[in-house]
Amino acid sequence: MHKVVLVDDERFVVDSLKASIDWAAYGFEVVGDARNGIQALDLIEKVRPDLVFTDIRMPGMDGLELIRRVMETTRDVVFVAVSGYAEFTYVQKAMNFGAVGYCLKPFDAEEIGSILKKVSDAIEDRQAYMMLDFMELVDDPAPSSWEGIRAVLGKLKFTCMDLDRVAVVVSLGEGHLPQDPTLCGVEIRLGRRRHLHLVGPIDGDALRGWLGRPMNAGIQSVGYVLATFSQEGIREGIGRATTAAYQHFLDGRSGAHDFDALDAAHGATLVRELENAIENRDEKAVLLSLERFRAAAEVDRATVQQALKVYNLVMSFVSRKEEEPQTDYLFRNEQLTSLFTGVDAMLDQLKAAMGRMKSVRTAALPEEIRNEKFREILRFVNENFAQDISVQSLSAQYNFNPNYMSQLFKKVLKMTFTD
Repeated sequence: MHKVVLVDDERFVVDSLKASIDWAAYGFEVVGDARNGIQALDLIEKVRPDLVFTDIRMPGMDGLELIRRVMETTRDVVFVAVSGYAEFTYVQKAMNFGAVGYCLKPFDAEEIGSILKKVSDAIEDRQAYMMLDFMELVDDPAPSSWEGIRAVLGKLKFTCMDLDRVAVVVSLGEGHLPQDPTLCGVEIRLGRRRHLHLVGPIDGDALRGWLGRPMNAGIQSVGYVLATFSQEGIREGIGRATTAAYQHFLDGRSGAHDFDALDAAHGATLVRELENAIENRDEKAVLLSLERFRAAAEVDRATVQQALKVYNLVMSFVSRKEEEPQTDYLFRNEQLTSLFTGVDAMLDQLKAAMGRMKSVRTAALPEEIRNEKFREILRFVNENFAQDISVQSLSAQYNFNPNYMSQLFKKVLKMTFTD
């Protein structure tokens, strides 16, 4: 969530803004308010908001001076000026000082919503560039990379730079984790549906307590690990927390997963057993390995990377048996989890592929058939002969000339399609 501070000398104006706008719907959260520019300056320094709505005319330090002073020290805060109907000169000055927009009293929710959408897009664009810088620095072996990482974290308003350890949390989904005002935290978008959270100071019990709360809408799963606050610690932590986040694919639980609770070594043993079974061309052992992997996945004794390897190993085995090149390798966790609802569905498909392989091998596929598309049609017929299929439906499905198909049935199989 982007943090918002509201500044106005009239309490009812602040209360009206808080109550009339669905801030969360636009990705914002009101984290504080102030009655004048002096209070606001201290509050902004303390909470480091992304957005400030400030009245222009206030006693003491007015909104114009507040904008000017903050913009002299940082460009990381976005200002929106609030004014009355007769203050357009002040609005123009506010825009010159760096405000990105203004809204008039009395407030119009639709107008403010439009401003929030524009500001949110601008913040996320800025953070996207910083995210790219951050990830490049995390993977960069240069000695200066750690200072660069700390600089980016500072721009992202992460203030606890003296930590020894940090919680590395990866969440999957469009939602955002709830913020805890007692913790230092920063959220970095790693992809369209993946977010990194660095949180501290915190120990294991406090971390589990925070993540054990009801999840916000839009969060599919969360993985976490405690790591040293260093370049290597963050790099390894991101990989481990991501692995843990994808455990929902294996165990069906949508909550938080602790990487240290996973038994990846057991899953690695099962993958080696599967590799041996495939190398020995032992189909019974392959099927047994798949069921053993299913049982391990249910109790967090395997990982999503191992599930990905299992999928590719078995599909490669099936392709070799069918003497066809494999074209459907999967390379990323996201591909696997978007293709299947869970590991059970994946394993069921692999077992079905093994079964089709056996039926195809025993079906009538004469060696003299050289037309690959016709071989594909024959496989379909062997597997679906109980369905309502015809030469016409097959020709449409496979973009194959129906007359030529009928001729091939007679020539190659010595029988008509109907026979």
